Amino acid sequence: MLFTKSVMIVVHSLNRGGVESVAVSHADYLVSRGFKVEIVTCFPGQGLIADCRVKCRSMGVGPKHKLASKVLANCTRILRLYKIVKNSSKSTIVIGHGETQNLLVAIVSTLLRRKYCLTIHNNLCMDLNGIGRLLAFVTYRYLAQPSLYCFVSESAKRSFQDFIGAAPGNVVVAMNPCPAALLSPSRLWAGGKRKPLVVAVGRLSRQKNFGDLLMAFSRLSGNAKLQLNILGEGPERDSLFSEGRKLGLTPELIFLGRVANPEWYLQRSRCCVFTSLWEGLPIAMYEAMSTGTPVIAYNIDSGIRDIIQHDSSGIIVPVGDITALKAAIERLLSDDDYFERLSRNAQERVREFGADSTLGPLALALDAIAGN
Repeated sequence: MLFTKSVMIVVHSLNRGGVESVAVSHADYLVSRGFKVEIVTCFPGQGLIADCRVKCRSMGVGPKHKLASKVLANCTRILRLYKIVKNSSKSTIVIGHGETQNLLVAIVSTLLRRKYCLTIHNNLCMDLNGIGRLLAFVTYRYLAQPSLYCFVSESAKRSFQDFIGAAPGNVVVAMNPCPAALLSPSRLWAGGKRKPLVVAVGRLSRQKNFGDLLMAFSRLSGNAKLQLNILGEGPERDSLFSEGRKLGLTPELIFLGRVANPEWYLQRSRCCVFTSLWEGLPIAMYEAMSTGTPVIAYNIDSGIRDIIQHDSSGIIVPVGDITALKAAIERLLSDDDYFERLSRNAQERVREFGADSTLGPLALALDAIAGN
């Protein structure tokens, strides 16, 4: 294939995180639209390499936890990214994914006078605090002058405008696509009636708010005969274990850590629950719906509301309403007809969000920038 347009995508790693999965989806789609694509990561992370069809390289600077180490690491990343971008074609559009990477891309591209795009995944008003919040505000309000802002949902765009107190410039909304692999009929559970299993997928963090799910599950009648599996790791693990024990649950049987095959659990469950306090548009939701597993989600201002049709392809409940959350779980566990209807509708609904319908606007916007 003869490439006439070139982009460089900068992302944290190629581990299997939400932002990383979206970045790889963008890369694959842009290749199909005639772009030459390279991915640059802060550190190698291997999880998504097998899924990625483009050239990848790493700056070789892993995550740091102490403030001084973080500052030094990011200075090193700036120098290494500067060298990588400088040695690329001057027509290459540099695209950031994630707040730290957006800062790196804005600094380096400004210094080299390159065209660049910043991708906003989450509600920044909720997602950031302390020094990170201040740094993001200064970056987006005063430093960054990208050729394009890409938002994964209308809600991400609204929260960004609230965060910086001004309307961003050239904008495209490109919803996270449902990866093509998730649309295979083989993802449907063909093993008969599903187990009385409730699943949640995500990082064990304040954002995901799994404490509400533990509380709702503990109130289900006969919960000793039911099963709750939460798939993921994160900084809130110990506090969630403690909370689970206080509620009379057995955390060791609930929190399974990061698993290689979340599909196996989703295919066997009656529902997948999202109690997040803020979100962009989680890929895990597509993963659940593609297996015919109905989603229960909090009614937050996020891309979730663009996908889930309440009482049709999933259930939306008020944020923090444990009683409503418990009732939604109970109904999907006990009402077979209701479960089957939402299951069929969920799988049909997710097919509407393939790459062409979600990422087409991004490709067109980058085409226009490349042509200027």
